[in-house]
Amino acid sequence: MRMIFDRWHTKAGGYMDVEVKNFNMVEDFIIRLDQSEFTEVIIESDHGILTVAGGNEDYVVSIQKKEIYHDLIQRKPWSENKQVEMMIGGQSRVYDSSAIVSVDEALEAAQSFYEGDTDRTLSWKKRAK
Repeated sequence: MRMIFDRWHTKAGGYMDVEVKNFNMVEDFIIRLDQSEFTEVIIESDHGILTVAGGNEDYVVSIQKKEIYHDLIQRKPWSENKQVEMMIGGQSRVYDSSAIVSVDEALEAAQSFYEGDTDRTLSWKKRAK
């Protein structure tokens, strides 16, 4: 299993990758996401690709298996639907508030992916083509 992460501490910024040794390593990289220096973690395995991006209590999570994408959506939607701006990969991006999840949900999705499954208690929405 391989993990790719970004670090924007210089003007050039960029991505690096490491071999995943255990889930604690994945957890540490997700927790340090801050929408500034660290904005994205990508985990690649034989069964797909999981992306966790954002930070500061606002995370977006997606999973790709073959050519099918699913986005994690909130268990408890916000009272109003609004657009949320986030800094990911060195660029500003806007997401629907229903796609913004907590760090706990992001970690739960990552742990399930690490263990080779998709957590059925989380809410996943298939992305339109």
